[in-house]
Amino acid sequence: MQHQKTLTGIVFFIIYLFVLSLSNSSLAQTNLIRNGNFEGGLLYWHNQDSLAVVKEGKVGDYALRINSGWTLSAPFVAESDAIYTISLWARTITGSGRINIGMAPTAREVAVNARRIWHQDGGKEAELTTEWKRIAVSWKADVPQNGFWPYPHYGIVIDNSNQNKAILVDGVTVIKGEDKIAPDYIPRRPVEVLADPTNLPGWDGAKGNLYEKGAVATLNGYVSNPGSTSQTVTARWLLMDYEGVKAWSDPIDEKITLSPGQTRIVPTQLPLTATGTVIARLSALDSAGQVIDVSDLPLTSLAYPETATQNDYRERFGGSFAGAVGCLEKMQRIGFGWCRWWPENKWHNFQPTKDTFNWQQEKFDEAFHRGIACHIVLYGEPKWANDGASPLPNDMRWAGDDPRWNDDTIETSWDTYIKTAVRTFKGKPVIFQIANEPGHDKRWHDMKEAYVQFNLRTARLIKMTDPDAKVSLNNVYGNPSPPNAALLATGRLQNFDVWSWHDYRAGWLLDAQGIRRMRQMLDEAGGKHMQIWFTEGWMYTNTLVDQPPACTHLDSVQSAHAVSNSIAEITAIGHDKVIMFHLLYETHGQSFWDYSGPGVMLWDWYQYPLPTLAVWNSLNYHIGLSDRAGFVRPPGANLCIFQDLRHHRGVMIAYADRNSKQDAVIELPIHNLMAEDIMGNPVTIVKNQLILSKTERPVVLYATDDTTGRVLYQTCEPLDRKYLGFVSSDAAGRKIYRIPDIWEGEQKNTAKGNPVHNDGRPVWRIDRLYPNDRIMPNHYTPMVWGNQCWIAPDHTHGGHPSATVKDGIIRFGAMGPWNGNDTNFKKQGALVFIVPDTGLYHLQATASSQPWGGSQGIANVFVMKRDEQRVGVIKQYDLPPDNSPVAIDIEIDAATGHELILLVEMAPYHNSSNISLKDIVITRD
Repeated sequence: MQHQKTLTGIVFFIIYLFVLSLSNSSLAQTNLIRNGNFEGGLLYWHNQDSLAVVKEGKVGDYALRINSGWTLSAPFVAESDAIYTISLWARTITGSGRINIGMAPTAREVAVNARRIWHQDGGKEAELTTEWKRIAVSWKADVPQNGFWPYPHYGIVIDNSNQNKAILVDGVTVIKGEDKIAPDYIPRRPVEVLADPTNLPGWDGAKGNLYEKGAVATLNGYVSNPGSTSQTVTARWLLMDYEGVKAWSDPIDEKITLSPGQTRIVPTQLPLTATGTVIARLSALDSAGQVIDVSDLPLTSLAYPETATQNDYRERFGGSFAGAVGCLEKMQRIGFGWCRWWPENKWHNFQPTKDTFNWQQEKFDEAFHRGIACHIVLYGEPKWANDGASPLPNDMRWAGDDPRWNDDTIETSWDTYIKTAVRTFKGKPVIFQIANEPGHDKRWHDMKEAYVQFNLRTARLIKMTDPDAKVSLNNVYGNPSPPNAALLATGRLQNFDVWSWHDYRAGWLLDAQGIRRMRQMLDEAGGKHMQIWFTEGWMYTNTLVDQPPACTHLDSVQSAHAVSNSIAEITAIGHDKVIMFHLLYETHGQSFWDYSGPGVMLWDWYQYPLPTLAVWNSLNYHIGLSDRAGFVRPPGANLCIFQDLRHHRGVMIAYADRNSKQDAVIELPIHNLMAEDIMGNPVTIVKNQLILSKTERPVVLYATDDTTGRVLYQTCEPLDRKYLGFVSSDAAGRKIYRIPDIWEGEQKNTAKGNPVHNDGRPVWRIDRLYPNDRIMPNHYTPMVWGNQCWIAPDHTHGGHPSATVKDGIIRFGAMGPWNGNDTNFKKQGALVFIVPDTGLYHLQATASSQPWGGSQGIANVFVMKRDEQRVGVIKQYDLPPDNSPVAIDIEIDAATGHELILLVEMAPYHNSSNISLKDIVITRD
């Protein structure tokens, strides 16, 4: 996953460095957690329903009261394998009691697997009385990191679950070192601040802690002096945009003096002059105007609150949730048109006994009445119908070649259930998914032929019962599992309407190339009529509250941009619906266990709406009911163009390329466009010049008249980078050669389009090397066009060697030997420059390797020259396995017709890597 640096992220990082620099100071250690003295609010502590701040403090005025249950601190930055000591004051309200103190990774599955939560060794206990007691425990930050938990960030778990007795906690301090007991509270800053909303709208029903558009947020700022001398500071309130860059208000300042140990409340009112997510920022400034401490609080109002009551099957977006009708009301307000797992629905839910059906129609009607269509997942294993020995029902244990699969005069228990379900929901806004993630059921892998027949029979029965019913075939990930691959291979897809897929990740779901690949797979299997739906998973994210990330590399802003831009791109290119999991529960907006990997909800663990929620509201409004018009990629930018069927106008979602080093500037060829950011706030376009931020902040543009999406596409299409030349001259007249920004084949399984030409002459070629003797000229063969990538014509393994070209970057899939001692089993690709004229050529490029299989070995790039006789190695570059860039910079004398070759290699056995070459420039002096 590529990490994109936003200004917000940079600011937070600087703050973290400041904290770490203080903690490593020889003068004193600094507390690593926030709000350890609970001076006025609960921010930076979670599971707040069981908590209260009370004016019974041991340190300062306030303490934390845990009535029952647990709380978790905001993440703190740890050093892997270092030991940390947690010190705190604690006591009971009455009688004796206990406290359990743990240090858990901030990713749920990581913490569970490490036995840091939900297990008896997840914490360390201490006995309590009604007298304040200083307690200290030490923990080692030794839990292995993984892709969902890439940083060693931990939270302090304080548990009061095993007793019906309230306890008080104060002065929580975390410092590095074993048995480094802090005898009293150690402050994190000389003056500490905390922001707290006082008129948050609440959670129940449609509220979801969302302010009304234009509301006035009232907040309390808590400014505390934990030191032993008086402090005079300026408390400053400011309303910022969701990126933390642009101020939506003038600063509101109040100069205050704090005596030792004193906490002052600084209230304010902030009119929400911008829609979507904004940041209420409280700062404490010293006499020189330097920031001492900051507390950021996200506030959200919807730009386009919805109140739909009618269903439209064409709606593109939705999500899963569990609980009461309030969940539906929140979904309705955001504007979602689909839900899944509302209510729980599988065969054992719908037919608990052979003679009893429970279709839960009143719950489905609750969704229908709010304009929300529903998934119905059919397959299940009720005990009365399946003994578990096979995934097939007891009365359907047929081999794959049994003629009964095609005999519709036979009616099994499954057949009866299917027909009854389809008749029950006939005419309702539903889609029938036969099974959920069947590829995860290993039993199907051993009986793929029966799986194929089971699905073909089920789809046929559904269509026979109701020809208008919609049928979905489900898969985990875009590529088919072995059972579904067997089904696709039959080409018998006429009774299936949808290919649905799942994935859980941070960052982009998929891009245009990935959708084209999926589309090609279905088309070749006879599924040209099938739509592509995403129906479960995606988007781990972090809160916008100013704290270290709990999980994933992306901060909350980057996640919001990834949602907007990924959804816009895949929808514009051919994807049909995105239905996420799991957006919310009934009784809370977010919990530690669900939020910190995996967690995909739209509220953080403080119950504050995430920026992604406001993004989905905007997407639902602009393209939730739309036809795709096209996808245009000007240099450095992307335009996803639609016909908005809800408002009868053309609309574009525009954003800069991922990992851009500079803003993208586009001269718009059309004048009558309004622009707004993805939160719904106006964006100014000066002289038709659209500036797209390198942070990937999207801009929505729409026509102010009846200009259609088709007209927008036709007008903007000439801007596409595919029309850019890849050969140019500089001011000194030197020829400059780059690879094309986009390089795709013209016909599958042929080399048409390879090499690429300029003025009728071949310039670049993509080869594979086989056999692997790199000095033999006749061992280099042009790759052919495969499923949206270049592949070797034969002698492949796992689809490699392969190559894709996008944005002027070529990415090779390379593999080491896989077959005994046969070194020819290395899968190697090469980028070849065909020398046009004799001269001195200067080759520059950047190479990197990102291994994905094996022992993460070193990869290589060989720079070579081929003449009439042989291929000679000029220089070898070693690529470390951490994706770090390696510069290639070399001068080569070459004659007309010679070839300069960049050959990639993953040499170690059983190793695989994606090897990238970018910033490729060849200059002829």
